[in-house]
Amino acid sequence: MMHRAEDYPLDECTPALRNFIKHGPTWASSEEMQNSMTLQEKGWNVNVLWKEERIDGKHVGLGVFANEFIPKGTTIRTCIFGQNTYIFNETTNVPNLERREMAEFLKHYAGVCPCNNTNDADDISFYFPAACMNHSNNPNVHYVCRGDRCDIVARSDIGVGESICVDYRKEGPAPSWYLKLLEENLGSKECVFQGFNDYVKDDE
Repeated sequence: MMHRAEDYPLDECTPALRNFIKHGPTWASSEEMQNSMTLQEKGWNVNVLWKEERIDGKHVGLGVFANEFIPKGTTIRTCIFGQNTYIFNETTNVPNLERREMAEFLKHYAGVCPCNNTNDADDISFYFPAACMNHSNNPNVHYVCRGDRCDIVARSDIGVGESICVDYRKEGPAPSWYLKLLEENLGSKECVFQGFNDYVKDDE
């Protein structure tokens, strides 16, 4: 199984997702983004909340935290392509980049579906709205591909108040066309992929 942009054309996406792709973010902050929809509308199956997060004493932005005990193996967010998940590549389903806000969104939240990591594919995907999970070399969730979905699943028990985090290193290498897109629209290749920021590092 491999998720490809060609299998999920824009005109078959939900109206809300199509509107986002065509017009870009309408919110002024990450907090406003999360408040724009309910947990159920976003596909969350557990109670979570968002607040500012610090890792090793450093502020890393908005993070998502468990607001109930989450057992290992729980699908904490159901992520369906064309509904609350979007996939594109250099030539298919490319978002409207006329507004800088869209490029900024991609910089912070776009990654590679795990089924594309082990195949000859260069598609990029993101959740709508973004999950705001920060990076950890010891994550408590991971991505699991299932049919038309790329779900977020707990890989260990997660306690109340615990940050929900994922290993950005699992995104694999950044597609060259994606880096070019960021540089052309933002003047920099900085993004969540390892080697293009100062927070995703190998264990020392």
